[in-house]
Amino acid sequence: MTTWNLVLLIALIALVAVLYAANRFMKTFFWRITFCLVPLFLAAVAVGAATYRYDRGEGGFKLGVDLVGGTILVYEVDPSKELQANYKPEQLAAALKRRIDPNDLKNVTIRPVSNTRVEIILPT
Repeated sequence: MTTWNLVLLIALIALVAVLYAANRFMKTFFWRITFCLVPLFLAAVAVGAATYRYDRGEGGFKLGVDLVGGTILVYEVDPSKELQANYKPEQLAAALKRRIDPNDLKNVTIRPVSNTRVEIILPT
C-alpha cells in the first residue's frame, strides 16, 4: 500500500467517523454537516492527487509564470503617435515573436492585450 493510498484511507475513515458522530449526537445537523464535509473531502482528495502527481513529475498542477519563475513584460504603443492605417496588434505580436524567438526554442509567449498593448511572457 502506497503512502497516498494510506492517507486517503485514513481521511476516508475520519470522514465516516465524523459523519457517524454527527448522525448519532447531532441528528438535526447531520445533513448540514454532510453537505459541508463531503465537498471539502472531495476537494482535498483532488488537491492531494494533483500534489502527488506533481511531486513525481507526472503532471498535476500547471504552475504559471509567477510560481515557476519568469518575467512578464507589457509593451504599449503610444497612441498619440501616428500609427499606420492598417495597424493590427496581432501583426505587432507576430513581428516581436519572429525577432525574440524565431525558432520557438525558448517558449516565449507574445499576445496582444488590447489595441495598444502587447504582453510578452519569458519563462526561466
